[in-house]
Amino acid sequence: TYAELGELDKLIAYCKQTGYRALYEDLLRGLFQVKGQWAEQFALKLVQNPEGPLIEASEAMEIMFQKELIKELTGLMLEILLLRHPDIANVIFGRSLFHEYDQSYIGGCCETAGLFHRALEHYTELADIIRCIAHTGQIPAEFIVSYVGEISKQKEPKYGYECLRVLSRSKNNVRLCTDIANSWAGKVLDRREIIHIFEKNKMIEAVYLHLKSIASTLEENDFLMEKNLPDSKSLMIFCDKNNFVLSKDINSTELS
Repeated sequence: TYAELGELDKLIAYCKQTGYRALYEDLLRGLFQVKGQWAEQFALKLVQNPEGPLIEASEAMEIMFQKELIKELTGLMLEILLLRHPDIANVIFGRSLFHEYDQSYIGGCCETAGLFHRALEHYTELADIIRCIAHTGQIPAEFIVSYVGEISKQKEPKYGYECLRVLSRSKNNVRLCTDIANSWAGKVLDRREIIHIFEKNKMIEAVYLHLKSIASTLEENDFLMEKNLPDSKSLMIFCDKNNFVLSKDINSTELS
């Protein structure tokens, strides 16, 4: 049957075409016994039917509750909220009320709903992360700064560098990229690699602003010279703005 094959759209279409009044509650109960994942999708299709719900959300949730399918119940509830009331879903995520559900799938629902920072909280795959983090206009800047450092610690520095590569492609993100560099360079991310990323994407202003933020000690200035920056223009601008004089050899380790 369509239900056993997981062809849920065909099952609903068949019932409509033939005029068969299916007992969707019974179909849903039966499907939960054999294919829990399909049953959760089927429940959502029934609730979100374009011509009107074929089963009330409360009924679908009651069936899940009776079968003690807490993970599926939570996932369905969150998905319905994201589709109908994303603002309420956002508040729920902010309070960390639920944890037992398919994190990756709900992350995708958050992204579809435009809650990109909530999607980032759920995603673990790098491709998903860099796709979402590019929506800087819809994510609080302070969240991004914190997120880049935390994901670098939880996963590996590669995640932070890839985020910076995406962010530094837009000139609108100069301040954001600078704040990330100032917050995490020398801690979980390598300063030289950060500068290299900025240089490659021609975000010279971010390089200058970051170097300026660490210009307070001679040791840090020596550090800059020792790193042999790939584009000397940034270092020259930095030194000029701060009244340092470079020796003839740009790779010299001395500032005079």
